[in-house]
Amino acid sequence: MILVEKCKFLGKVYFDTIVENFGREILLDNGELDRKKLRDKIFSNYAEKEKLDKLTSCYVVPKIKKEAILNGETGDVVIDAALLFEFGLDEFCDITIGVITSLDTLVNRICKRDSISEESAKLRIKSQKNNNFFKSHCDYVIINEDGCNIEEEILSMFNRKKSI
Repeated sequence: MILVEKCKFLGKVYFDTIVENFGREILLDNGELDRKKLRDKIFSNYAEKEKLDKLTSCYVVPKIKKEAILNGETGDVVIDAALLFEFGLDEFCDITIGVITSLDTLVNRICKRDSISEESAKLRIKSQKNNNFFKSHCDYVIINEDGCNIEEEILSMFNRKKSI
C-alpha cells in the first residue's frame, strides 16, 4: 500500500487551514487548490515554506504514521514523502530509498513539467536536501537519469531486502 495516495486528501479541515494561511489567491476558479500558485508562494519565501511544512506536520504526518502502523501489521507499506527524514517518517521504514539525479537534469525536468524559468526551478531545488544527503541517509539510492525505470529499481531493492 502506498500511503501518500491514501493520505492525499485529508479532508476539509486541512484544506481550509491551507487556504486560511495562504489566502484565496491559491485557489482555482472552481475552488480547488492551484498547486502552481501555492508552489510559487512557498518556494519564493522560506517563511511560507516553513508554514506549509508546519501545517503538513500537524495534519498529514500523524495520519501517515497511523496508517503505517495499521497497515504495517498486515502487509508492506510504502511511504512516498518528500520530507520523509524531516518529519521523522524514516522511523517507520525498514528500508529507505532515495531517488536522485544530476542538477542539470533536475532543472530541465522541473522547467519542462511546470513551465517555469530555470531561476524558479533552482529556487525550488535550493529548498530541498541535496544528493549527498540522500547518499548518506538512505539504504539505497537510485540515480534517475534517462533510461532508468524507477519502479523496476524500487521493486528489485524491495525484493532483495525481503529475501535477507
